[in-house]
Formats: sequence, structure tokens, C-alpha cells
Amino acid sequence: MYAAVSICAALRHREISGQGQAIDIGMLDTTVAMMTVQGLNYLSTGRFRPSGNGIRTLAPYQVFPTGDGNIVTCDGDIIPALLSDRIRLDLLEDPRYATNGAQRRERRQELVDELNPVLR
Repeated sequence: MYAAVSICAALRHREISGQGQAIDIGMLDTTVAMMTVQGLNYLSTGRFRPSGNGIRTLAPYQVFPTGDGNIVTCDGDIIPALLSDRIRLDLLEDPRYATNGAQRRERRQELVDELNPVLR
């Protein structure tokens, strides 16, 4: 991720100035930064809880299979709203899933079970 952002910044710099750039990405610090959520979860609870392609603090945040490949949802209240608006309007209006608060996170599997058949 950091390499991709750095490459984009270098390309933009080249576009503006005509000069190239060198990028240097540290593998260890990048790995540590990418593990922040899991690391803090472990440090605060003493337990490591694998979450696969998802994140426990956000819902839905995971890979969903569809008829023509996979999609990855990311969090933000707008993403579930967009999914629901196009797929299941009733989910958008359901107070259990209204915000990414504790209610939606506690009902993560329920929401995933609602979305999976429609997305497939």
C-alpha cells in the first residue's frame, strides 16, 4: 500500500516537474503499520482473534462473492447505504444496521447472511 501511494506521488511529481523520484519503502515499518488493528486488539485483550479478510471493528468489511467475481466492502456508513440502496433498500431503513456502531457490529453475521444471497 505504501509503495503504491509513493509510486503515484512520484509519477505526479514527474508530471509536474519532469524529474524522476526514488522511493524507499521499509518492509518492517510497513508491516507494523498494517498490523495496527490486530496488534492493538491483542495488546488490549491479551487474545489474538483472526478476522480473515475483515476487521472486527467495522461491519461489513470483508470479501463478498458475486456472480462475476468478488467484491470487497470497506467501512463508512456510506458503503452499506450504497449497497443497501441498490440491493436491499429495507436494510438501509433497518435501525439495526443504521450506523457502524455496536448494533451493526453485534449483528455482523446477520447482515452478511442478508447480503450474501443477493450479491451472489
